[in-house]
Amino acid sequence: HQLGLGYIYPEDKVRSSLESVWKYNWTPDVTAQNKAHPPLRWFISPGEAGIFTCTWPKSKHLSKGVLYKNEVWTGIEYQVAGHMVAEGKVQEALVICRAVHDRYAPGKHNPWNEVECGDHYARGMASWGVYLSLLGFQYHGPKGILTFDPKLNPEDFRAAFTTAKGWGTYSRTIGDKGPIARIDLQWGELELNQLRVPTGEAKSGFEVTLNGKRLPVQFQIDGDFVEIEFPEGLRMKAGEGLELTA
Repeated sequence: HQLGLGYIYPEDKVRSSLESVWKYNWTPDVTAQNKAHPPLRWFISPGEAGIFTCTWPKSKHLSKGVLYKNEVWTGIEYQVAGHMVAEGKVQEALVICRAVHDRYAPGKHNPWNEVECGDHYARGMASWGVYLSLLGFQYHGPKGILTFDPKLNPEDFRAAFTTAKGWGTYSRTIGDKGPIARIDLQWGELELNQLRVPTGEAKSGFEVTLNGKRLPVQFQIDGDFVEIEFPEGLRMKAGEGLELTA
């Protein structure tokens, strides 16, 4: 989903796999599973929630063959959560992320050090994937295509984003006539040939402005998105704001 490649595997299998992970690997309390199958390394304490690396709900638990099968890794949890957001399972994703947050609360552990095979392990950076999924963010730098599709509070949304040469904020609100989408570039520059954002109920009557000045653009509706084409390309600089209204 993050690369915009679509489904590499059958969509129904992808969704059923995620549902199985939620049903068989997620638990609000690891105590029973830890007692039955102690992990090689302890990254979670009794009473805490998490996703086990492996479970065998319909067959005998393998005693050998999968070294880390009984462990809980934040890197896997974030990957699952990010994928769930992309498949519309936002509530489940937030529950998983909250479990990690609670496990690494400052009163218990260092919240900046999610331990796996050592301190400050890199796999925890998969959390950025959850953020991108919630933002519905896709970016093709060479083609100059930027997409936003907020999955959390889409009627009143604001979040930071990064591109090849700059970073800024994307916001979306609902005005009297329809959605208002805005990009404010805070640093660097942003080169755009196409911007894709949700249309909401609006299907026509769009207007795009840069710093309050109307731009000559072309519109195309693609399902629930409006594709805004900049025929001559658009180069935004830090401090500039691009706004789409309907």
